[in-house]
Order: sequence, then C-alpha cells, then structure tokens
Amino acid sequence: GTGTSQGAGGAVQFNDAVSLTTAGTTITTGASAGDIVFADKLNGGQTLGLTAGTGTITFTGAVGDSARLGAVTISSAGTVNLDNAVFNVASLTASNITTLFDATGATINTTPSSDANGGAVSITVGNAGQLTVDSITTTGGTDVDATPNAGGGVTLSGGDVTILGTLTTTGAIDVGGDADGGAGGAVTVTATDLVSPLITLDGVAIDTSGGTGTSQGAGGAVQFNDAV
Repeated sequence: GTGTSQGAGGAVQFNDAVSLTTAGTTITTGASAGDIVFADKLNGGQTLGLTAGTGTITFTGAVGDSARLGAVTISSAGTVNLDNAVFNVASLTASNITTLFDATGATINTTPSSDANGGAVSITVGNAGQLTVDSITTTGGTDVDATPNAGGGVTLSGGDVTILGTLTTTGAIDVGGDADGGAGGAVTVTATDLVSPLITLDGVAIDTSGGTGTSQGAGGAVQFNDAV
C-alpha cells in the first residue's frame, strides 16, 4: 500500500506448469519490491503483461514450447531472468528494467508458424544496468500468398549490452511464386552507461537478409550506437 513510501508487493510464484487460456492476463506486484516467478513451463497463445516494480521476474521453465505465447509485455522490474533455452512468444517488449536482463543460454524466438511478419523484440535496461542476450530470432513466417512477410526488428538498450549468440531477423521466403521476399528486420543496439558505455559481441553472428521470392527483399539495417 501507499504511505510515506510504498510497501513491498507480495511475491507471485507458480510452482507448476501454467497455461494461458484468456487474452489480457496481467500480473502486478506494484511499484516496489515483489517478485514474479514461473517455476515450470508457461504456454498458451494469449497476451501476458507483467509489472514487478523493483522485484525480480524469473522464467525457470520453457516458455511457449507447446503453444507459443502472444505478445509479452514487461512494464517494470529490477531484474529479469530467462533461465530456459526456450522462449517462444509473438513479440517481446521489456522496459523500465533497472538492474539486469539476463537471457544467457536462451533463444528468444518470435518467428510465426503461419504466414505473418516476425514479431518485434525491444528490451530496455537502465543506464546503470546490464543487458545480456544469447540468441534472438524474428524471421518472417514462410510466405504463401502475395504479401511479403518481414522479419521483426530488434532493439536492445542498456547501460552495457552483451550479445553471446545469433541475431536473425531475416525476411520470409516466398514459396508461392507470386511475391517478393520479405524484408529483413533492423537491429539497433545502444549502450547508455553514463561513464563508459560498452557493447560486447562474443562470437556473434547477425543476419538481417531479405527473403527470396520474385525478387529478394531488402536487408535490415544494423546499427551500433556506442563503442563495440
């Protein structure tokens, strides 16, 4: 509750597998401390909104391994941990992360199974925080009609940013013979530390190529806004 300062929110922990069956699920522990933990698998083709203030959000089990989640929005947290290799969602927006976003060993995958654009990934950590991602894939879904399907854009911003694996934002391939290949998604990486901002690439491969079709789609731009 509120007073001279806001009290800590109560922790929310799911100890068993969770299935989202209704759109618009939100979990909020307030603007101060209050953790949110998914200790097992999380599935269901629905949207999910999480707000943890200064608390920690942890995904221990696989996310979307049997039913990809819809758009996932993290509005605030002190720390976000993706502890499983599988994280399949329609899109991911994480903002107001103050200390750490750690996806070491995880693949954030927004590639649709059907004829659609790849979902965007946007992660923002504060100036004093660390953003670490392993692999991100936002490829457009295979094109079977006359409309090209683009790869989703990737925007990463944190005090220091480390990328450990692959960033793949390629456009969709047209298999119907009636469309251009999809455009590749843009990748933008920004380090915002106020003293010595640094972007670290550790054995990274980045591919923003356009997909093939009646002509090849445009490749996505790649921009590093700070020292690498």
